Amino acid sequence: IEAKTATASLNLETMAPFPYLLVGLVLFNLYPQDARLQRVDHTSIGPLTQAPSTLVVSADGQVLWSKNPIEKRSIASLTKLMTALIIVENHKLDEIVTVPSDILSTIGNDREHLQPGDRFTVADLLSAMLINSSNDAAVTLARFHSKTVAAFAKDMNSRAKTLGLAHTSYDNPIGFDAPK
Repeated sequence: IEAKTATASLNLETMAPFPYLLVGLVLFNLYPQDARLQRVDHTSIGPLTQAPSTLVVSADGQVLWSKNPIEKRSIASLTKLMTALIIVENHKLDEIVTVPSDILSTIGNDREHLQPGDRFTVADLLSAMLINSSNDAAVTLARFHSKTVAAFAKDMNSRAKTLGLAHTSYDNPIGFDAPK
């Protein structure tokens, strides 16, 4: 209950760095535990990752190190960061959201098992989506905002363009690749 009270009292105007914090947390959790404990300079970052593509950028936007930086990659659950950005930019954290009646048909509905008609705050659904990678919470928020997943994907792509993400496209709020 304390977490709900604290979350609901956040001022969205002070949350401008929120998306950057989320990206930082995701990147922090991608590194192996022992790599996080080492102090590294930008010339030694390469050996820390075996990822096929990597981009390390300083706080001022300078590229410190890259490996296949323009190769197209599926971003999977990182999609949920854009979902969260759109929701926090357009809704209050204490707004009440009703889980859609057809939520059980959501692909990948294996985390939270939200039940149709359940009611949650935006903050609670964001937590479920970002912490547990809950697909049903992401779809519930998307449909709350735009009525349909397709309309929300259009909103996501529009927001990506305003952020200068020219090579980024979204098909849904959960990060699954669209069927080809």
